[in-house]
Amino acid sequence: MRIYRLPYDYELYGDILTWQDIEGVAQSHDVTVDHDDSSVTGTMEALANFFCDLDGPGQSFPIDEFKEWAARYEVM
Repeated sequence: MRIYRLPYDYELYGDILTWQDIEGVAQSHDVTVDHDDSSVTGTMEALANFFCDLDGPGQSFPIDEFKEWAARYEVM
């Protein structure tokens, strides 16, 4: 199983989501948010679903571009 640690910027979502909201989304997708390190860790699929949920409804999530970007952050 490949694991990725992606950079994460709370400021992008802080205006619309609380820290607790983000933690809830993370738990439902089995990813770990490290607010001190500004990163999110998980499998590619879990991370894609996490960021897709954060983007919210009504927007199309660029999954191919996301996977290409995320591949650079593989840790295991």
